Amino acid sequence: IPSWTVQTGLPQNLAQGAAVRSGNRIYYLGGGVWTNGVGPTLSKKVYMATIGSGGTLGSWSEVTSLPIDLLGHQAVETGGRIVVTGGQGSNRVFNAVVNGDGTLGGWSETTNLPKILNRAALVKINSTLITMGGHDGSSYLNKVYTTEIDGGGIPGSWTASANNLPATN
Repeated sequence: IPSWTVQTGLPQNLAQGAAVRSGNRIYYLGGGVWTNGVGPTLSKKVYMATIGSGGTLGSWSEVTSLPIDLLGHQAVETGGRIVVTGGQGSNRVFNAVVNGDGTLGGWSETTNLPKILNRAALVKINSTLITMGGHDGSSYLNKVYTTEIDGGGIPGSWTASANNLPATN
């Protein structure tokens, strides 16, 4: 990356949300707002911007909100859906269809994670989702969980991997 350039900012100051790309659009989901060092106030808002030529971002618009306020969660795009996992105090998994115009369909809850996973890593490899590490509200984790994604982009049941991360920090 030769240099960073300032792009169109989100409509509000948010941190620890999740960002995901779907086609020529980027989505920012949830997060929190800290005011004068106090907070966070959690958000369930979802914003979408179109990615233009050369990687410039268009203006942000609000699309279908998450069903709950989330902070420290993860998101991926798969099969024309956005999948959101975990977050502060949450083991829940949600998904929504990405419509052709960039708006989102309603959010549906799918099979929950085996435990609360805040600030974990989430990656998609082919038809598998893998979540690693994170915090469960009392301690850092070295656990790895996997699930298969069906043809419609919906995750199935999560399974603990036999191979954990080598450390919890």
